Amino acid sequence: MQNRLMARVFLAFEVPEPSKSTIFEIQAKLQRVVRSQYVMWLPESLWHITVQFIGEVDAMMLERIKDILHDVRPRSIDLQCWGVRALSVHSSPRIIVLQFADPSGTAFSLRDWLSTSIAAQGIAADTRPWVPHVTLGRIRAGRTILQEYLSEIHVPKTPVRVQTVTLFESVFTNKGVRYHPMSSVDLLP
Repeated sequence: MQNRLMARVFLAFEVPEPSKSTIFEIQAKLQRVVRSQYVMWLPESLWHITVQFIGEVDAMMLERIKDILHDVRPRSIDLQCWGVRALSVHSSPRIIVLQFADPSGTAFSLRDWLSTSIAAQGIAADTRPWVPHVTLGRIRAGRTILQEYLSEIHVPKTPVRVQTVTLFESVFTNKGVRYHPMSSVDLLP
């Protein structure tokens, strides 16, 4: 926690190595179609699938969240690349994402369990509908990206086997945000 009293944290699935080449290809297609100086494309080091945003917590709460994470024992989760779209924040498109489907419902079940477990610790649950995705680009405020550009991108329905859930800390630096892994759990095969 870098000697601070509070840490800004979230739980996420790590993107497995075999899936990164598919995501690179999709991001490269997007960069060719959405040629805009108003989009900042995210590097692989920032790719993850957020499961539960938690927010700022103190050291004691951080330890409780780690305990909850280490109680997770589901089998690996099979997602599927589904499509690209722009997600809105405060009714304005702010991020371009690769969205995933969860055919078995395992990822949604795990997210529900984590949300309930974290809420039991007194942390308000994120009530927005969960859209499993990797953020590929950030759209600068006040700019719009038209959905028809994104619909031009063919997304192969590639399977993505998630095998790790990680507690990350968001660290803001003069070079932008960095995600520092604090604790991880490998899912059973």
